[in-house]
Formats: sequence, C-alpha cells, structure tokens
Amino acid sequence: MGEIIQMFRIDGKITDELLRQFASQVNDISPEIIKQFESLFSGREQKSYYEGLLAGYVNSYSLLSRQDTSLQQLAAIVAFVASKIQS
Repeated sequence: MGEIIQMFRIDGKITDELLRQFASQVNDISPEIIKQFESLFSGREQKSYYEGLLAGYVNSYSLLSRQDTSLQQLAAIVAFVASKIQS
C-alpha cells in the first residue's frame, strides 16, 4: 500500500490547467451520454464541492488505471478520507 501514497497526494487539488484540459474533452462525449449525465447532475452544490468531487474521480481513475492496483486499495483510501471528514 505504500506505493499509493507516492503516486498522488490524497488531498491534492486539480490545477486550473488540468481542469481546462478535462473540460475540453466534453466535446468527445456522445450527446446521449451528456444527456444522461445532465439528468444525474443536480448542480446545486458550491464550486468547491465539485472541485473536490472531480479530484476524487481523477485520483480514482488514475489509481484504477494502474495494473497493480486493486479495488481494496481504493476502498482503503475512501475509508481513510471519510475518517478525516468525520474527525
């Protein structure tokens, strides 16, 4: 599990440049998928909430795209961060 910590900061933020890169890829998504995502997106939260959510998705994608990573390791990070929020 020590390798996970070296891979990325658990509480790292997404830079503005990386945010722009991700946002520019929305044009590559089919209109049907966009419509489905829109129906699942409330849009009622603060920008900082969505920035944190995006960081979580990006880090999860990065972690799971590695061949040597398991869902158990991702679950461990989720539990750790949840414990930090509750404390």
